[in-house]
Amino acid sequence: MPQNSSQPQLSGEHGPSERRGRIGADADRTARMLVVCVSLVVCCVVYLQIAKFSGVHAVEPQATGSQEKPVLKSTEDSDSKPEFRTELIRGQVVWLAAALKSKFGISTVPEVAENSLALLTRNGQLLPIVENLRGRAFRRDERLREKDIQILARRYVHQPLIQILRVYQIDDGQRYEVDYWCDVCAIVMFETGPCACCQDHNRLRKRLAENDDID
Repeated sequence: MPQNSSQPQLSGEHGPSERRGRIGADADRTARMLVVCVSLVVCCVVYLQIAKFSGVHAVEPQATGSQEKPVLKSTEDSDSKPEFRTELIRGQVVWLAAALKSKFGISTVPEVAENSLALLTRNGQLLPIVENLRGRAFRRDERLREKDIQILARRYVHQPLIQILRVYQIDDGQRYEVDYWCDVCAIVMFETGPCACCQDHNRLRKRLAENDDID
């Protein structure tokens, strides 16, 4: 019986051609993946080089107060901290220019008369004061100057300035911690002026402290 010419062809008749097509498509995908991988590697190398170059210097804020400007410090020394010691120092806070004139006979130009503050210790040392919020309090409030006080200060190696941490006033053998207080908001502050919250003027506050280490 003659075969019908419209009989469908066997499914495997064109198998080799289809396999070659699939192989070509796989090769294209592999090539594209290689291009993507190479691009990623190049991007990573470029990013690492940029990060290495940008990390030569880092900005580290000073510890002397929120209003201080940052200082530039190498990242190679980021793990090392400046050496300092904390100690109680007794004396009077004075204008540096006036103390230089009265104690050592050193004259200065008139425009620096009230330029810098210093702690004049009982043994005659002049220690310039870092004017953070604690230090600036002596500039803004004359009631604190030329009083018998004791300062808890931080002294760094290789520089003469002192950073004030706490202020105590000595009165009749008693030691009083000095700061500023807002009665409305119950907020402690470190210099005279308006309250940071209600803007009402704060007041100078003295609280009896321990009498240890008064020299």
